[in-house]
Amino acid sequence: MTARASRRGGPAVVTGVVARLGIAGCLLVASASATGGAEAPDVTVDEAVLSRVDSYLTLQRDEHGWPGLAAALVADGEVAWSAGYGTTGPDRRDVTPQTPFLLASVSKSLTAVAVMRLVDAGIVSLDDPVTDHLPELAPRGDEITLGDLMVQRSGLDEVLGVEVMAAEPDVPLDDNLRRIEPALRDDAGFAYSNTNYDALALVVERAIGRPFADVLDAEVFDPLAMATATTDPVAARDAGLADGHYHWLLAGFRPHVPPLPDSAAGSYRMFASAEDVAHAIAMHVGDGAYAGRRVLSSESLAVLHTGVPVAADGDARYGGGLWVHPPNSAWMTGASAAYPFLEHDGSALGYRSYVWLMPELGLGLVLLANANDWSDESRLPQVGFNIRQMLLGEDVTPIEGRSEPLRRWGKHLFALLAIAQLAVTLAAVAPVRRLRAGRPAGRGGRAVLVAATALTAFSGYALVRWIPDVAAAPLRVVVQAPDARIIVAVMLAAMALAACLAFGYLASLRTTRPAHTSDAGGTQMRSPAAPGP
Repeated sequence: MTARASRRGGPAVVTGVVARLGIAGCLLVASASATGGAEAPDVTVDEAVLSRVDSYLTLQRDEHGWPGLAAALVADGEVAWSAGYGTTGPDRRDVTPQTPFLLASVSKSLTAVAVMRLVDAGIVSLDDPVTDHLPELAPRGDEITLGDLMVQRSGLDEVLGVEVMAAEPDVPLDDNLRRIEPALRDDAGFAYSNTNYDALALVVERAIGRPFADVLDAEVFDPLAMATATTDPVAARDAGLADGHYHWLLAGFRPHVPPLPDSAAGSYRMFASAEDVAHAIAMHVGDGAYAGRRVLSSESLAVLHTGVPVAADGDARYGGGLWVHPPNSAWMTGASAAYPFLEHDGSALGYRSYVWLMPELGLGLVLLANANDWSDESRLPQVGFNIRQMLLGEDVTPIEGRSEPLRRWGKHLFALLAIAQLAVTLAAVAPVRRLRAGRPAGRGGRAVLVAATALTAFSGYALVRWIPDVAAAPLRVVVQAPDARIIVAVMLAAMALAACLAFGYLASLRTTRPAHTSDAGGTQMRSPAAPGP
């Protein structure tokens, strides 16, 4: 039995908490032997704790201004509680646990399940060279395995992975393979890239001989009873998709439809409800089984949960679409530090998602929001982690901005730069007119011209290098954000005006050049049009 709630505000009445967890506190105590004798934390999932979680989520949605939020909690390997908060968008429909959201990068974990289903069936192996399935990636792909793609060790980088967001929405990944091939490196370390999982989706498609969406339905969504899950935006809208909301500079959250390219189905373009994603989490913490049905073998699940190190000097690892934090990682505290913690987040222009799971404790959480603030994307994961702390009886930490300062304030800075550039360039019109008329620009005019030149040069640098570096994306991807598009448009307009002023001034110099010169012997030469003495 599952407690569900949906409302625009205020705490839900939480009832029907999974009865079989136990009446006296509903304590789930993990076996100490599973962690080498470490003291197990008391995992409490009762009505008091769930009421606290519910109130906390209501508060956080209100504080951050998220239009809608959905949550689902897995305890003892089952969906124990789920709730919806706020509305789906301008139509003011209530968010429910069954409302579909764009999953963004949380999609990767579902693609990984599809791959491991094929591994269990003997259709593919993680040791297969990628060129066995995608010959277009030869020759560099000859030394890259499917396992390398899964753990993000193919040489493909983050920028390459997001470039697809600027492509035409119906361009298939097949058309991008030759663009990918030169970037492949068999000696590469970890580098997170959407393209790894998009390539895996194409491997799945070709190995089965059916569209990736059909394979997902048959091998992942159906076994996990994910009724709302799809890769089709139209089907998601028909099922009641929550509208995305992007955080505009100085204007708050406004409805926005993010890029939804066909070629990003394996890494990004999946839709599902919080409750359906929780079914997948339940499988992860249920040793590969869901609702009594074996979905993955224990061996395949272990591959997804183990991963490879992200950096030589850190604890974090990357597995099958999941970040893996081994027991006693440096940042962990309390009794729960003795247990692995797996998580992944997803980000899109208008949506944010976050999941975590602790397999040895049978716990997991799904949070889906139809809003995203590009300048600080750390807040939803912080909320999710605090719910973990509540369930484990550990300290909850205040939600704070954790983005780099330039990331957090970058849009403000670039907007000020664009406004200053346009204002100074407009102010330069008068001095340029005076110069073209043969009059001095004056001290103030010269200062304006110097400032306009400097700001134009700096804006050019910002467009080519600085903005893409801060956003970790090419400029053509950055301008998918509506306010960034306006900022860039203002910069380009100011640069165009500056170019017109410069060319106009240079043209005036040519037309006012002195009419006569002297020959080598000093004889004055006169233009044929000049009047006689």
